[in-house]
Amino acid sequence: MTAQDVVLIARDDGICTVTINRPEKRNALTAEVGRRLTEAFRQLGGDPEARVAILRGAGELAFCSGYEISELDELRDPETADPIESARVAIETCPVPVIAMIRGYCTAGGLGLAVSFDMRLAADDAHLGMTPAKLGLV
Repeated sequence: MTAQDVVLIARDDGICTVTINRPEKRNALTAEVGRRLTEAFRQLGGDPEARVAILRGAGELAFCSGYEISELDELRDPETADPIESARVAIETCPVPVIAMIRGYCTAGGLGLAVSFDMRLAADDAHLGMTPAKLGLV
C-alpha cells in the first residue's frame, strides 16, 4: 500500500466520500493519514462541485480505532505540527458540510476526530469510547 492509498477520495455527483483505508489496522491514525486527510478536506473545500463530504473507515470493523501506537512518538513530537490536529482543523473549516459515517469501532483519537464533523451518523454496530480516559491520558 502506498502513502496515497491510506486515504481514498471518491466523487459522485457532488458527494465526496473520503475513506481511511487501513482496515487491517482498524483504520488507525498515523502521521501520513493525518497529512492525507488534511490535503483531502482542503481540496474538497476548494471544489465548486462538492456539495457534501463524508468520512468513513474502510472495512466493517472500524471507523477509526485511534492513534497507531507505534507512531505515538512521531505524532506527539513537540518540534513538528500534529498532523491529526491539522486534519481536525481542515475538517472543521471545510466550507461544505462534513459527515462522519461511523461503523464499528470509533474510539480514542477516532472519536476525537469524529467530533470535528458537522454531523455524525452511527450504524447499529458502532462502538464509541474514549479508552485513553481509563489510563488517565485524557
